[in-house]
Amino acid sequence: MMIPKILYEESTYKMIFWSSILNGIGSRFAQVGSLALLYELTESGMALGILLSLQVLPTIVFAPISGYLADRFHKGNLLFWADLLRVPFALLPIVAVSTGQLWLLYFSALVISIGNAIYRPVRFAIIPEIVQKKNLVSVNGLEQNAIGITLVFGSLLGGLMGYFFDVIILFFFHSLFLLCAACLLWRLKKIGFYQRIKDVKPQTSFSEMSRLILNVALLRVLLIVFAVQ
Repeated sequence: MMIPKILYEESTYKMIFWSSILNGIGSRFAQVGSLALLYELTESGMALGILLSLQVLPTIVFAPISGYLADRFHKGNLLFWADLLRVPFALLPIVAVSTGQLWLLYFSALVISIGNAIYRPVRFAIIPEIVQKKNLVSVNGLEQNAIGITLVFGSLLGGLMGYFFDVIILFFFHSLFLLCAACLLWRLKKIGFYQRIKDVKPQTSFSEMSRLILNVALLRVLLIVFAVQ
């Protein structure tokens, strides 16, 4: 079969692939759990809208910044810490339920989304550096399949688990999946794949990236909308 063959040939990419599967399913669990829990506690459409805004805003702001970070830091380290540092924040919704402080649920969603916004572009940027050129097309197809698998399977399984058990269990699994993904990425910290591009001058600076965000009219409008909510 093609998928096992690609993963066998690309042993370094295999770590990223399985970590992204865990990461994606965990994210779907957290999204389903957060929406269900917030509606259960508030029954407010406005509260759900705010939560969704906090999940979208980091993608607009931090995804371009992640390119700046990937140019200047070891991508394996970025991926590892993006997963590991989110583990305690994935458990915050459980604290929010026990203490009644809903702001912890919002804060958790914001931090998790920031991590996703940094993680995804860096993961895509690292693939051409670790995958053989002949396998890039197959790996790109595999990446698209992985997105579909995590979106459908993660959302469906998360909904079933929340219905038959309790939505709280979804946050436990999310933190566990993040921890497992970080363990898979630990080996990337010791791989020298980045050495051959270490001396390449970054093409974009932080100031240029900031001006890009502010100069795009759609991004300005979205930032204003989120700011006044």
